[in-house]
Amino acid sequence: MKRRRLITLSAASAFILMAGGILLADLQARPIRAVRIAGEFQHLARPALQQSISGALSARVFSVDVDAVRDAARRLPWVRDASVRRVWPDSLHVAVVERVAVARWGERGLLEEDGALFIPERQTALNDLVQLRGPDGSQREVLSRYRALRTLMAPAGQPIVVLELSNRGAWTVALENGVRLKLGQSPSEETLHGFARAMTAVSRHGGSAIDTVDLRYINGFAVRWKKEPPAQG
Repeated sequence: MKRRRLITLSAASAFILMAGGILLADLQARPIRAVRIAGEFQHLARPALQQSISGALSARVFSVDVDAVRDAARRLPWVRDASVRRVWPDSLHVAVVERVAVARWGERGLLEEDGALFIPERQTALNDLVQLRGPDGSQREVLSRYRALRTLMAPAGQPIVVLELSNRGAWTVALENGVRLKLGQSPSEETLHGFARAMTAVSRHGGSAIDTVDLRYINGFAVRWKKEPPAQG
């Protein structure tokens, strides 16, 4: 009786192992039938993303290298991060986070909130973003200075459209109304506050006639006015 029970258990175990092996073989041979991409995109083109990850896909869902698919997605300039997982029974789920640009950098670059630089393959119409320039590797410093200046200059009522750091460490600003500011290497907050207050008053009485303001003085600033065009006749 005991021997018969052992034979029955052995047969059942063998059947379970065989069934499991068949199921595993079926799963390993199952092809990828769908790749689902999740994410909200304003600049990232889905066809470009699909093309990028297609080269990392294998024919079988269980043999695909999910890390390779993730890395293929991350190689696109507008992709900040990506994650990939298998979905039962025959799909892949690719979640993508698009970068958010807060400033333009140099000729073609863009900056994220943390100052990370990325360069899109195609020129993107983001002319409403401030234009920042500076030596290589200075993007975080320039972005930080822009934020500080934006707060200090708020009373002037003229947004900063360009901020540039020269190779010698001097700062130059262009305001929305066309006025250029020479700040030098270490502009004082007191001088900037004074200019912002003065600019508020001057704007009411022909502020557009100002060409350049030099704020490199300790106790004030110098104004250069635009030249009036010669009279016709």
